[in-house]
Amino acid sequence: MRISKSMLRRLSAGLFALVFLLAIAVFPALADTGTYSISSYNVTLEPQNNGQVRISIDQQWKVLSGDIPWVTVGLPNSNFSVENYGGAASKVAPANSSGFSGVRVDLDQDYLPGQTFDIKFSVLQSNLLERLTADKKWRINYTPGWYDQAAIGSLQIQL
Repeated sequence: MRISKSMLRRLSAGLFALVFLLAIAVFPALADTGTYSISSYNVTLEPQNNGQVRISIDQQWKVLSGDIPWVTVGLPNSNFSVENYGGAASKVAPANSSGFSGVRVDLDQDYLPGQTFDIKFSVLQSNLLERLTADKKWRINYTPGWYDQAAIGSLQIQL
């Protein structure tokens, strides 16, 4: 069976259209669903006797545009377990992938512009404490999860 040049052109156009439609269907699901600001971001670090650190996070969000059914919060590394959660968080689960370490927080509803919500959760984090044997000290090198596209009103970290 021979394929003519015109048939190849139609086949190529059809494949292009199929790839384009698949891209439209997949990529919006990966994009941000809305814009927001974080009015308050509080973190408490509590070193435990077993070398882990309990990290408790409390954030207050405001939706500026779009809708927000879930959010992510970065953590120092992927070695953690979720202890508890509250506020508007209906589920908090690890979301470690592609170099990101943190949690996905599913919300109790889809929040719309002008609405605010609070999320609270705690994790037990491993591999955060570093023992400086020569100095007889311990060190914690902690950077809170950040948001490239959002203003943060206040950030407080307690140890």
